[in-house]
Amino acid sequence: MAGSPNRGAFTEVNSPLTKTPTEQALGFDPRGPGHFGAFLRDPMGALIAEATAQATDKVTAQKYPGMKALSDEAGAYRHTLGSHVLSRIIGDRRAKAMGDAHEIEGLRAKVGDGWNSPEERAADLYNNHLGRVLPGGAIASVEDAMRQGYIRKKPFGE
Repeated sequence: MAGSPNRGAFTEVNSPLTKTPTEQALGFDPRGPGHFGAFLRDPMGALIAEATAQATDKVTAQKYPGMKALSDEAGAYRHTLGSHVLSRIIGDRRAKAMGDAHEIEGLRAKVGDGWNSPEERAADLYNNHLGRVLPGGAIASVEDAMRQGYIRKKPFGE
């Protein structure tokens, strides 16, 4: 797919020795727009992203019953699947903008690191990226990546 030259170049990333990727390496700008700014820039993309997030939450709850969607493995699955589906609907660039807006919103949620530590945010951004570049169908492709250890299940550094 155009715009994703590294589709298919995956490695196992769940070793505690795996280095935390920088925000720059992940193409993340913490000064970018949050949810509202993303909505103003791309209203249809934001609406599709919200619908995709709701559907992804339901699928994740079915796959991980009793687990909070923000727990390590369930959250990793949710981020990867949501990004994968969203990129197939609105394209990689727009899906990245929506995923980044969500992480930026977390930075603004409270003083300090927001919802996530920098290591948790890096895992979310990494899984969002992976979801956008995975080939194939949504659920099967994401589940295969999970089995092979390509999806980061814990914050980096753990």
